Amino acid sequence: MSKQDEARSIAAEYIIEQMQQGVIPWRRDWKQHSSTGAFGSLPYNYARGNTYHGSNVMMLMMAQAARGFQSNGWLTFNQAKALGGTVRKGEKGSKVVRVINVSDKQGNPVLDESGRQKIALITSAVFNSEQCDGLPIREAKIPKPVEWSHEQAERLMKDSGVEYRYGGNAAFYTLGQDYVQLPTKEQFRTMEGFYATALHETGHASAHPTRLGRDLSGKFGSEKYAKEELIAECFSLIVADRLGLSVDQDYDPGNHIAYLQSWIKVLKNDHSLIFTAFAEAEKIATYYNVKEYTRKAFEMERDEDEVRPSSEESPKPTIQVVRRPQKTEMEVA
Repeated sequence: MSKQDEARSIAAEYIIEQMQQGVIPWRRDWKQHSSTGAFGSLPYNYARGNTYHGSNVMMLMMAQAARGFQSNGWLTFNQAKALGGTVRKGEKGSKVVRVINVSDKQGNPVLDESGRQKIALITSAVFNSEQCDGLPIREAKIPKPVEWSHEQAERLMKDSGVEYRYGGNAAFYTLGQDYVQLPTKEQFRTMEGFYATALHETGHASAHPTRLGRDLSGKFGSEKYAKEELIAECFSLIVADRLGLSVDQDYDPGNHIAYLQSWIKVLKNDHSLIFTAFAEAEKIATYYNVKEYTRKAFEMERDEDEVRPSSEESPKPTIQVVRRPQKTEMEVA
């Protein structure tokens, strides 16, 4: 087993342990924006200010939770040095993977047998900002008003090409007729709960053959169904985080037991599944051009790259979950 596979197995076991306690560990409350420059609950690069993507998100989230770090900022040894700080002696890094396009010495793309440009995976170690000394503090990004985030979520839904129907007491996506069914907004306890659910179903809708063409043939309780649910869940999470939407605080974990049990089952069989789900969720985000709606979600009190010394500590995030209505056999909830 490679070191990366070993790290994923450790993280997966942590996730399973949390789920067995009725908790979805990647659902966190990100209402508190700390002076560490964080702008959400997802891991971000402390030196550059941008969030990580794909399977790196889950790897760093689990490393943060398992090791008790309050900060969700990460950086390489050289980045810490460039900022005037140091990684403390004896600290162990966490692995991230970067995808690069392969080019020849003249800068021309190297193609594979199918005519596509070859890619290479570069693995590097990153350290949490709490593993470092002497780092300047990034100015906290200030979120736009929640009304702005709601407007951007509505824009994304409108531009997605997906049909939304409202009414009833269930939320689901129907592949055959290609539409998303949602309860009315008034039926949700919070607008955050509505948009989390709407984004979840929009994630499912990307599987239509005219979009990304994923397989939705799995029945509830099957491994295939659980995998698709994880993909949609991850898509909802990353979009909400990048829009600055907080999670639904009124969620009752008892309503999510069926999902937890199915996810525990598939994760025990395949430790890499949750990381694959985050990577698939990023593909959906690219397809829907999510960056267009989220890139201005946060503003800086000062210049983006300005940092200042500080001894303030950010509060440790609490673990939360969100409600998912039940589904029928031929639908994906």
